[in-house]
Amino acid sequence: MEYKDMRLFVEVVRCGGFTEAARACSVSQSAVSKAVKALESESGFSLLMRGDRPRSRLTQAGQLVYQRAVHILLEAQNLQEELDDLRGLRRGSLRLGLPRVGSGPLFADLLATYRERYPGIELELTEHGSQRLLAAISSGEVELAATIATDLEGMTSDLVDSRPLVVLLREDDPLADRPVLSLGELAEENFLLLSPDFALNEIVQNAIAKANIHPRIATRSTQADFLIDLVSAGMGVTLLPELVLENHPVAGVVAVPMAEQVDWTIRMVWRETAHLSPAARAWLDLVLGRGHAGESRPHPPHPPWGARPTAGSGPVPLANRPGMGPGAADQHQAPRTSQD
Repeated sequence: MEYKDMRLFVEVVRCGGFTEAARACSVSQSAVSKAVKALESESGFSLLMRGDRPRSRLTQAGQLVYQRAVHILLEAQNLQEELDDLRGLRRGSLRLGLPRVGSGPLFADLLATYRERYPGIELELTEHGSQRLLAAISSGEVELAATIATDLEGMTSDLVDSRPLVVLLREDDPLADRPVLSLGELAEENFLLLSPDFALNEIVQNAIAKANIHPRIATRSTQADFLIDLVSAGMGVTLLPELVLENHPVAGVVAVPMAEQVDWTIRMVWRETAHLSPAARAWLDLVLGRGHAGESRPHPPHPPWGARPTAGSGPVPLANRPGMGPGAADQHQAPRTSQD
């Protein structure tokens, strides 16, 4: 069985169809179809259930081939990474997964610095929600990922940053002049939330449940910036990490700290048993501030995570919010849980 055929077959299953796999691998759809047919011809079994939707539904033989193919591809990647060790950082690739919320303000400058230091390293970036990123790490699609997920069994992680969520309101909202707001005070507001597949949505929903309130959900979106625009339009309030607001300031909208401690905590995560490539280790060193002292781009300090403003400090319009940089780089072993 050919390596490239197995890779394309795995992408069909991972992406949910032939068209999506072709797009992900930058090949034609016919090339993907030929690869699957070649594997079926060599194995003597149908690997996908024809006529089903999605087309990536596996037969029993297909499940076996998929599991073995993922293992083979991971071993091939490990071999390539060990060979890259011998070459240093003159060539190679960094397969990095990034979240759909907060990546710009946290990682854009760091990626530019990485490119300046290691021009021979190819950057392969993937943006997904936290659960999809964890699956990508497990399958070897990416080597490292930044995520706010908390169920990290089988993973190792390093803390990158942690920010308290803030309440985002129109400046003419009666609650907008409060120095601090509790979720109980927002019980009658219309809430604007991210889609259910976002880990940040789960954090917000858990905080709402803990506060024992039942607010109206006006709408959901997959774009944090769009939620800010909806607040500006008067549709309701939302809860987001402050760095998202700093990156998308909107006139007439203010951010008020929450009385509850509800944090957005992001970590760099990788497989516990992975042999990290030199490119991945160099990225971790840059993000976490290890080595090359003084070379990384400076970020203004931010207050302690538990700090709360004094009464009378009041909300700050988003257009006037200062930038806040990455937090401490304390290393953490991922918590082991019994959850799937």
